[in-house]
Amino acid sequence: MNKDKKITLKLQLLLTLVVLVFVIISFFFIDCFSYLEIFLGLDLLLMAINNQKYYQRKIMTYVDGGIGIIILILGILSACGVIL
Repeated sequence: MNKDKKITLKLQLLLTLVVLVFVIISFFFIDCFSYLEIFLGLDLLLMAINNQKYYQRKIMTYVDGGIGIIILILGILSACGVIL
Protein backbone atom coordinates (compact mmCIF):
# COMPACT_ATOMS: atom_id res chain seq x y z
CA MET A 1 0.00 0.00 0.00
CA ASN A 2 1.46 3.34 -0.97
CA LYS A 3 1.78 6.33 1.32
CA ASP A 4 -1.01 8.41 -0.27
CA LYS A 5 -3.50 5.58 0.08
CA LYS A 6 -2.66 5.13 3.76
CA ILE A 7 -3.08 8.84 4.44
CA THR A 8 -6.44 9.14 2.69
CA LEU A 9 -7.79 5.99 4.32
CA LYS A 10 -6.70 7.21 7.76
CA LEU A 11 -8.28 10.59 7.06
CA GLN A 12 -11.49 8.86 5.98
CA LEU A 13 -11.49 6.82 9.19
CA LEU A 14 -10.90 9.97 11.24
CA LEU A 15 -13.76 11.80 9.51
CA THR A 16 -16.05 8.82 10.04
CA LEU A 17 -15.25 8.81 13.75
CA VAL A 18 -15.87 12.56 13.93
CA VAL A 19 -19.23 12.03 12.21
CA LEU A 20 -20.15 9.35 14.75
CA VAL A 21 -19.21 11.66 17.63
CA PHE A 22 -21.31 14.47 16.17
CA VAL A 23 -24.26 12.08 15.72
CA ILE A 24 -24.17 11.38 19.45
CA ILE A 25 -23.65 15.06 20.32
CA SER A 26 -26.47 16.21 18.05
CA PHE A 27 -28.92 14.02 19.97
CA PHE A 28 -28.39 16.29 22.96
CA PHE A 29 -27.50 19.61 21.30
CA ILE A 30 -29.44 20.31 18.10
CA ASP A 31 -27.14 23.26 17.31
CA CYS A 32 -24.35 20.83 16.41
CA PHE A 33 -26.36 19.25 13.59
CA SER A 34 -24.98 21.66 10.98
CA TYR A 35 -21.44 20.61 11.90
CA LEU A 36 -22.52 17.00 11.53
CA GLU A 37 -23.72 17.80 8.01
CA ILE A 38 -20.43 19.48 7.11
CA PHE A 39 -18.28 16.59 8.34
CA LEU A 40 -20.60 14.03 6.74
CA GLY A 41 -20.35 15.85 3.41
CA LEU A 42 -16.56 15.95 3.64
CA ASP A 43 -16.49 12.27 4.55
CA LEU A 44 -18.64 11.34 1.55
CA LEU A 45 -16.46 13.43 -0.77
CA LEU A 46 -13.36 11.68 0.55
CA MET A 47 -15.07 8.32 0.03
CA ALA A 48 -15.78 9.32 -3.56
CA ILE A 49 -12.14 10.26 -4.11
CA ASN A 50 -10.94 6.98 -2.60
CA ASN A 51 -13.42 5.02 -4.71
CA GLN A 52 -12.19 6.74 -7.86
CA LYS A 53 -8.44 6.57 -7.18
CA TYR A 54 -7.96 3.23 -5.46
CA TYR A 55 -10.98 0.98 -5.88
CA GLN A 56 -12.24 1.92 -9.37
CA ARG A 57 -15.92 1.86 -8.32
CA LYS A 58 -17.33 4.22 -10.90
CA ILE A 59 -21.04 4.31 -10.01
CA MET A 60 -20.58 4.78 -6.26
CA THR A 61 -18.07 7.55 -6.95
CA TYR A 62 -20.78 9.69 -8.53
CA VAL A 63 -23.36 8.78 -5.89
CA ASP A 64 -21.01 9.52 -2.96
CA GLY A 65 -19.72 12.69 -4.57
CA GLY A 66 -23.14 14.05 -5.47
CA ILE A 67 -24.69 13.34 -2.10
CA GLY A 68 -21.57 14.65 -0.36
CA ILE A 69 -21.70 17.96 -2.23
CA ILE A 70 -25.42 18.40 -1.49
CA ILE A 71 -24.99 17.63 2.22
CA LEU A 72 -21.91 19.87 2.44
CA ILE A 73 -23.74 22.82 0.86
CA LEU A 74 -26.74 22.31 3.15
CA GLY A 75 -24.45 22.10 6.17
CA ILE A 76 -22.60 25.29 5.28
CA LEU A 77 -25.86 27.14 4.64
CA SER A 78 -27.26 25.84 7.91
CA ALA A 79 -24.15 26.88 9.85
CA CYS A 80 -24.35 30.38 8.35
CA GLY A 81 -27.99 30.65 9.36
CA VAL A 82 -29.37 30.87 5.84
CA ILE A 83 -31.54 27.78 6.26
CA LEU A 84 -32.67 25.99 9.39
